[in-house]
Amino acid sequence: MSSTDAPALVFARGISAVGLGLLAGFQVTISTSSIHTIYQVPTLAPRDRLHLWSRIYDNGASLVIPAIPTLTLILSTAAYFAKAPALWAPGNWIGRHRSAVLATAAVLVFGNGVWTGLVMLPDIKVMKKMEENIIKDGAEASGKVDTDTFIQRWLTRHHFRTLITTSAFILSVAELACA
Repeated sequence: MSSTDAPALVFARGISAVGLGLLAGFQVTISTSSIHTIYQVPTLAPRDRLHLWSRIYDNGASLVIPAIPTLTLILSTAAYFAKAPALWAPGNWIGRHRSAVLATAAVLVFGNGVWTGLVMLPDIKVMKKMEENIIKDGAEASGKVDTDTFIQRWLTRHHFRTLITTSAFILSVAELACA
């Protein structure tokens, strides 16, 4: 931490690191555990896997939708107010470029939202509609669609989103530790 940082900046940097850590951890858990678990239960039909995916997605959306703009704003503000240490002070590359590091983390977090909205949301809407049709039409509708293909495609795209968030978290922690 730079000795010239205002207390509000120190707080914002810490909150962003904690928030990104929680968000990255949540996304890694979904990528590595939650979705894979629904394929390890042999008695689950594709329609049941779709319902479980939908609950997992809804829980994640309730966390991620407010977190992305909040963390983007906090990181952007911290990037704007962060100052490099004096040239005579000992430092490292991250400490000397801390505004750029924080701005990059903010862009990555914002990019997570853009990726979700532009690339993932069209399939999410289709999957939600499939679930609605299965609930409305019953068992006969579940045999007409390949829900597993959509879930696997969503998971592949979610892995990329997880990588983006984890990268932002690493940058945030590096800046917090090295500046």
